[in-house]
Amino acid sequence: MLREKPFLSTYFTLLWEEDCILFSIMLTETQHFLNCTLDTITQDEIPLLQSVIQYHRTQYYNDTPVITDGEFDMLYALLVAAEEKFHIHDVLSPTKEVARLDEDNHFTKAPHLHQMMSLDNTYNAEDLRDFEVRIRRILDKENTIQGELEYVIEYKFDGLGIALLYEQGKLVRALTRGDGQIGEDITLNVREIAHVPQSIPHTGTIEIRGEVVMPRSAFDELNKKRLQTGEKLFANPRNAASGSLRQLDPTVTRERDLLFFAYSCPDLEELHKNDTQEEATYFSLIQKLGTWGFQTSAQWL
Repeated sequence: MLREKPFLSTYFTLLWEEDCILFSIMLTETQHFLNCTLDTITQDEIPLLQSVIQYHRTQYYNDTPVITDGEFDMLYALLVAAEEKFHIHDVLSPTKEVARLDEDNHFTKAPHLHQMMSLDNTYNAEDLRDFEVRIRRILDKENTIQGELEYVIEYKFDGLGIALLYEQGKLVRALTRGDGQIGEDITLNVREIAHVPQSIPHTGTIEIRGEVVMPRSAFDELNKKRLQTGEKLFANPRNAASGSLRQLDPTVTRERDLLFFAYSCPDLEELHKNDTQEEATYFSLIQKLGTWGFQTSAQWL
C-alpha cells in the first residue's frame, strides 16, 4: 500500500514547482524584451514588461538577482520610453516607484530636508546630447550661461545612498533614501563607519549626501566567513553594504569595513555661505567636502 505524501510536503513541492515555472517564464520574457527596441515593442506588451521589471526588482532586493544591473537598466529605459510613446500614465508602474521603502524592519522613519531623488542612466551619446540641450535651456532662462559648459566626470559607486544631517557641526541624523521623501533612521550604524565625520567645521544646519559602499576585498572576505558558518552568501557588494547598514547591532556594521563617499549637498548656498569665492560649482563642492574630512571620488583616483 502506497503511503500518501504529507500535506506540507506536497504544498512546498507545489510552491517550488510554481517558482520554477515563474522563473522560466520571466527569463524567457526578459530575453525577449532585451532584444526589443522602442520601434518593435507594442502597447499590449507594456503590462508584461512592467511585470518583468517588478519581478527583477524583487529578486534584487531579496539578494537573488538573475540579471545584471546593466540589463535591468536597459529594460527600465525601454519601459520609460514605451510609456511615453504610448502616453501611458500608470501609477502602479515600476517607473513611478522612486525606491523601495522596506516596512519589515525595526528602524524608525523620518522625512528628508530636501527630496532625495535618484540618478538617471544613459548608454548612448544621444542621451548625453539631449541632457546638455536641457541644461542649456534652463541656464538660458536663468541668464547664467557664459561660454562653453564645463563638466565634472567621476565614478558612480554602486552602494546605498544616504543623507547625513549636521547641526552646528555635529552629526545628528543619518537616513536612507527610502522613497525619496521619507527614509529609515540608521544613525547609530552610520556612526560606526570610519569615513563618516562625526563633526565638521560648519555652523548652522546642512545635509551631506553620499554613497555607502563595500570594497570588493571586504565583500569577498565577508562571504568567505559566511560560507564557513553556513550562512546565506550575499549576491553582490551593493546588497552586502545595504544589509550591513540595516543591522540591529551597530557593532556588526563596524566589522563590515564599509566606506562612505560624499558627492552632494542639496543646499549649495548654505555650504558656501562663509566662502569668499565668486561662484559655487560642483567641483568646488567636492573640494569643500574633502577639506571637511569626507572621502570623495576625487580621492579614489
